[in-house]
Amino acid sequence: MSRILFIAIIFITIVSCKPDTKNIIDEPETINIQEKATISSIGITLSPKAKKEVVNWEKYQLIETKMQRYQSITKSEAMQNAEELFLLIKDASDTIDVKILDRPDVKMRFNVMYNHAFRLHDMMSITSILEDEVMNEVTRLLDAYSALNDKINVVYKIDEYKNSFGNIELDTVIFAGKENILSDKELPKKEELIRSDKSKDNTNQLQPSSQKKLKKNGRIKLKKSELIKEK
Repeated sequence: MSRILFIAIIFITIVSCKPDTKNIIDEPETINIQEKATISSIGITLSPKAKKEVVNWEKYQLIETKMQRYQSITKSEAMQNAEELFLLIKDASDTIDVKILDRPDVKMRFNVMYNHAFRLHDMMSITSILEDEVMNEVTRLLDAYSALNDKINVVYKIDEYKNSFGNIELDTVIFAGKENILSDKELPKKEELIRSDKSKDNTNQLQPSSQKKLKKNGRIKLKKSELIKEK
C-alpha cells in the first residue's frame, strides 16, 4: 500500500511540474544587427574632363570606391573602415601621380579628408559614443570629399581655358602692337613697366606747367626785390 502511495505521489508531482504549452508565447530572438543608414550623397563629383584625366590614378580610384560606400553605412562599419581610409588618403596626398594636381591647394583638401577619417577611427576608443556623433562625422567626411572633387574640377577648368584661349591671344589683347610675346611670369613685369612709362609721361606733361609756376613765382619775387631796391 505504501508503495502504491509513493508511486502516486511521484506521478502527481511530475504532472504538476509539466509546463503548460498553451500559455507559452513564442518571443522572437533579438538579433543585434545595425541597419545601414543613408547619411548623405556626395555633393560634387568629378566633371567628365577631370574623370577622364584621373582614370589611371589608382589611389584616387580606391578612395572614390570607399567614399561611395560611406553614403550608406552603419555606425560600426564607418569607424572600422576609417583606418584603411585615412591611410589611403595620406598615401595619395604624399604621392600625387597627376602632375597638374600636385599643388598645395589640392593637398590641403586631402588633409581635411584625412582629419575627418582619422577622427572616425579614433571614435572606436570611445565606448559611450553616440550613433549621431559618428554619422555627423561621416557627413563631414563626405563634404570634404566633395570639396576635393570641386578643387580638381576647377584645376582642369582653368587648364581648359588656357588651352582654348592660349597665352598668345591674351598677350595680343594686352600688348597690341608688341612684337615679343611674353610668358605668364613676364606679363606682370611688362604691365608694371608700361604703367611706369605712362606715369613718367604724365609727369613730363605736368613738368612744363609746374616750371611756369616756378618762373612766375620767381618773377614775382624779383619784382618785390626790385621794389625794395628802388625804395
